[in-house]
Amino acid sequence: MLGGCAGRATVEHAPPDDGGDAAVDAGTQLPHCAPYTACGGDLVGTWTLVSFCFDMPVQHTGCETLQYTANDSQGTIEFSDAGTFTQDSSAKYRLLMVVPAGCVDASCAMIQAGYEASIASSGTGTVVCSASDGGCVCDASAETQQTVSGQYTVNGSGLTLNLDPITVSGINSYCVSNDQLTLHEPGLGSSVYSRN
Repeated sequence: MLGGCAGRATVEHAPPDDGGDAAVDAGTQLPHCAPYTACGGDLVGTWTLVSFCFDMPVQHTGCETLQYTANDSQGTIEFSDAGTFTQDSSAKYRLLMVVPAGCVDASCAMIQAGYEASIASSGTGTVVCSASDGGCVCDASAETQQTVSGQYTVNGSGLTLNLDPITVSGINSYCVSNDQLTLHEPGLGSSVYSRN
């Protein structure tokens, strides 16, 4: 749900030229979130995305390592006083995926096909995977656009988003300060919005 011209957040760094350990070089990481304190507040209104950051510069999903090297996102989120929300978002991103040798149970070509199918389910893009130290390094570029809506509930500074028709988002925390909204998704990061 995080991320998403009324508003745009762009961060880009040049990816490394090779795979292996260079794929997680600190010089190519997107912004790491500063300490954040949830404070709750009045969500009602329309908000426009202005920036985002990641809790951890490099994400680990099971065996794989993911590192965004560019991300250009824009979008809005609207919370009604009736307890419903609508989010419109689009993103262009580039990321490196490192699959170590111990996790590879297929060829790099098969891993590439799996990533291509995943990207095609939510947008368009390309993936190139190559062998590296018995594993695979994949360079992916993609573009996504989506609109989601549903109901939201607030419990103190906690926010739960129930997406139509049945999907339930995890509990996030948030803070409204003046005309700024910070939505924090544990383990991922924070998106900052300004009130329209």
